[in-house]
Amino acid sequence: MVPYPAGNAADIIARIVASRLQTDLGQPFVVINRPGAAGTIGTASVAHAAPDGYTLLVTSPSNITIAPWLGRNLDYDPQRDFVAVTGIGRGPFALLVNNDIPVKSTAELVDYVRKRPGALNYGSFGPGSLSHLAMELLRQTLKIDLQHVPYQGSGSAQSDLIAGRVQLLFDSLTAASGRLSGGDAKVLALSTNTRHPMAPNVPTIAESGIPELATYDVAGWVGILAPTGTPPEIVNSLSS
Repeated sequence: MVPYPAGNAADIIARIVASRLQTDLGQPFVVINRPGAAGTIGTASVAHAAPDGYTLLVTSPSNITIAPWLGRNLDYDPQRDFVAVTGIGRGPFALLVNNDIPVKSTAELVDYVRKRPGALNYGSFGPGSLSHLAMELLRQTLKIDLQHVPYQGSGSAQSDLIAGRVQLLFDSLTAASGRLSGGDAKVLALSTNTRHPMAPNVPTIAESGIPELATYDVAGWVGILAPTGTPPEIVNSLSS
């Protein structure tokens, strides 16, 4: 179960891992997307699934480490209802900018936004998603005025970014990799404090030269969880 739309980084990684597990274990693995409410709907369905090893959750911070702190009435408890199987990915977010915005760096973008308070919109994968909080950290650190437009996932947010309905977006580098070569949006910077081998020429936000951003560092992760009560031998088999 991937609690996000197809095309999200977790979805892409899940399909790669499912294919490998199918080969290694000789069992079919089917990826099901069940998006909504920043991933909490699909997550709840796995929390209440039979703990037999046949239902697994491929997840990110949004619905496991962030959602419980937002005061939501969740139908699951991340610590009580899940057992960790393994981590399968960690990486930066890419700061994407619509091509019509005449900037080439994070510093230029900040200056552009400050001269137009409230005029620019940024997309996210929903309130409380890491995509949302990464931009909020940037916005609050610099005290700049941006308007939030939430989406269900990466695909719809990127489409509206390209169309100019939103001007900014933090998306995973995995999901944004096509923009690096496609040219239909700008990739200004990465959210982690070190560059990534997938995009060695893209600077980090911490390299922007803006003192307040010198320690900016946001990374996403993807992991596999199983419902609590899943037999340890099954968890160990999957994790190995």
